[in-house]
Amino acid sequence: MRLKLFFILLTISFNLKSQNQRFLYEYKSVSDSLNRDKIESELMALDVSNRFSKFYSYDNFKYDSISKSNVDKGISDSNLKIKKSKNLYFIIKNYPDFSVLMISRIGQVKYNVKDDRVINWKILPENDVLGNFKIQKAETEFAGRKWTAWFTTEIPIQEGPYKFRGLPGLILKIYDSTNSHSFTLAGIQKLKSINAKDDNFVFDFGTNQNVSQEKYTRILKEFRDDPNKSIRQTLSEMEEVNDNGKMVNKNDYLREREKRLKEEIKKSNNLLELDLLK
Repeated sequence: MRLKLFFILLTISFNLKSQNQRFLYEYKSVSDSLNRDKIESELMALDVSNRFSKFYSYDNFKYDSISKSNVDKGISDSNLKIKKSKNLYFIIKNYPDFSVLMISRIGQVKYNVKDDRVINWKILPENDVLGNFKIQKAETEFAGRKWTAWFTTEIPIQEGPYKFRGLPGLILKIYDSTNSHSFTLAGIQKLKSINAKDDNFVFDFGTNQNVSQEKYTRILKEFRDDPNKSIRQTLSEMEEVNDNGKMVNKNDYLREREKRLKEEIKKSNNLLELDLLK
């Protein structure tokens, strides 16, 4: 279906006069470096206005939209065919300075992570064609990985998926040197308007903190070392907790939760930002 969507978009001329556009990317990733045959795929959205852009999981957007509609209609979500993505981050780039803010959640806290890193590109002479677009090659190093990008000046906006930006045209495809992470343009939509609000993708419960990229790296490391730290403090005065509608012993709950999370963390060893694991 996504390949069909890609070929449909290539028959549509890009309207430069339109202020609000949504660029859909197919994101493929290998989260476990020890199991490279397991490739995950999902749609991500890059919404671009004349003041800012936002990048997020389009699968989560669809999930939340359908879920909200079901709640309004009194329908259970148990039969939803769309799965909630693990990519619960939300990235905003403001213009014209291209300041980058990533909104993410670790444990009980939602973090607003300011990323001041500059992406330095090397534009190469190689040219190609992707669909109906003429593309040119560029390379960079970012977040512990070497990246190859293909951009088009036929869409003259200095944008791209995730935190990538700064080339003289839209990035249509980008992948790292180990083929662990790749984004490929899969569709274009015109939008009436774009809201900068992060909606429900990262959840609004718990506390909210503004942090630097360096501090976020330390916080993530602490979470990976002790994933129960935050919730253990929250449940300190309780003897039992509600686990999917069933009251269970707090210590048993924490023990099972830690075991499950550490297993998930162990298999999540190949992050897009590889330097977060240092």
